Amino acid sequence: MAAFSLIFQVLLLCTSMILSIAFAKELVRGNGGEPQSLDPQLMSGPQEGWIAYDLFEGLVTYGPKGGLIPGQAESWQSSKDGKTWTFKIRPGLKWSDGVALTAKDFEYTYRRFADPETAASFAWFLEALEVRNAHEVIKGHKKPEQLGVKAVTDETLEFYLDSPVSYFAELLAFFGFLPVPEHIVVEKGTKWSLPGNAVGNGAFKLTEWKVNERIRAVRNPLYRDNQSTRLDSVVYITGGDELSRFRSGEIHITNTLKSEHENWVRSNQPAALKTEPWMSVALLFLNMKDKDLKHQGNRRALALSIDRDVLAKSQATGAGTAAWQIVPPNFDHYKPSLPDDLLKTIDERARIGRNYLEGMKEVEIAYCNNCAKDKMIAIAVGQEWQKRLGIKVVLKGYERKHYYQTLNNKDYQIAIVQWIGPYKDPAALLSIFHSQAVSNRSLYSSKEYDQLLTTGRSMPGKSAERMAVYNQAEELIMKDVPTIPLIHHQNVRLVSPEVQGYSGKNIMGRVYSRHLSLD
Repeated sequence: MAAFSLIFQVLLLCTSMILSIAFAKELVRGNGGEPQSLDPQLMSGPQEGWIAYDLFEGLVTYGPKGGLIPGQAESWQSSKDGKTWTFKIRPGLKWSDGVALTAKDFEYTYRRFADPETAASFAWFLEALEVRNAHEVIKGHKKPEQLGVKAVTDETLEFYLDSPVSYFAELLAFFGFLPVPEHIVVEKGTKWSLPGNAVGNGAFKLTEWKVNERIRAVRNPLYRDNQSTRLDSVVYITGGDELSRFRSGEIHITNTLKSEHENWVRSNQPAALKTEPWMSVALLFLNMKDKDLKHQGNRRALALSIDRDVLAKSQATGAGTAAWQIVPPNFDHYKPSLPDDLLKTIDERARIGRNYLEGMKEVEIAYCNNCAKDKMIAIAVGQEWQKRLGIKVVLKGYERKHYYQTLNNKDYQIAIVQWIGPYKDPAALLSIFHSQAVSNRSLYSSKEYDQLLTTGRSMPGKSAERMAVYNQAEELIMKDVPTIPLIHHQNVRLVSPEVQGYSGKNIMGRVYSRHLSLD
């Protein structure tokens, strides 16, 4: 009888283990590529961001439908003059290793963000937010400790600005502002964000990273809202074909969907197809230091001689609509007036464009080989210019890493970039053309444009008066033509019926795993 009892207990234990495995809730997501780093301040693109928002949480975050909500801060407010922002940190916060998380951790993070030794790609966002001494710290002229951010107490963090910025809190949801644990960064150095070392404060914590294959994170029981997390783990697929894996049931959510596959999906799995607006634009940067592109007539000729409507409908671009302006039409009162010649037919525009040409017989388009549809867009645009303007077009492709080095070195004539707005405001896209912006790949410089941006960012919210200022700024860009917007992309992905909680209403394109569950 004793032997029977022992056997019964073993069988019961095995059954329990099998059931626990069977009912474990593991979400599998396509990530769209391999991340370069999982250190928030060293991240450079969405392949890092999708994962970062699960591993870390900033002062503020986004709700399921895209609204800004409290994150590690329970509340915030600005002074009457808009130059001081105070964030109240939630009491009792912890890192995933159990160490207390306080305002000091955010102070350390933002100083690290600005420190030139960190070499953060998006450190200039601190300048864009007018944080006191940000420019001097980033340039190495002042110490990081002089940055305008201070942990007044363990639960109070203050920012000091040189001038008011209405979208200040919104931008703090961007991955570059996610906090990092000083005690681990100091101890582990450059390897602190790898499995076995990594410590975060998000709903999940990193456990596995197989390069060009998969990254895995498990539920973090010390996350401040762990009781709302419905998943046990998340896997991010970083290599291979996402569609075939979705069809086989291996992936619950794809990162994107190739346009050539949309018809098959519409016929075979229409309920899984999700198409949503996005704070994104694909555009051409025209290097205004180039001898041919210094001439406004040449820039106007190029802008006029692209059939953007046809381009938007072609497989070259993926899902999207023709972009006649930089900012997608997602904001009330934002509707800049188009120049008269852009309102004409493509044949009329091309004829006008040929008359604008001033000695330009050849142009070179640089693009990223493995970045979305950039190569196909470059081919399509090149064909348009050769056909309508009679100029020679040379295409020059680079792998992703080398492409961004080329952009940083300003070693291009025309470059294709898809820019995803890091916050919900027209300034998120318009600011990339400020004369001092690191992202100003056109090397555009206009005192009038800079002043319009300065005026707009200090005005309240999404008011009609504020949008009118940004309308003027975009109209100036259309006249000066440092860039040519091509496509306003949409988020197109496949979502399994098993996934619950997916709203598809966040124009930032952010899908936090903590908001999802599996049926």
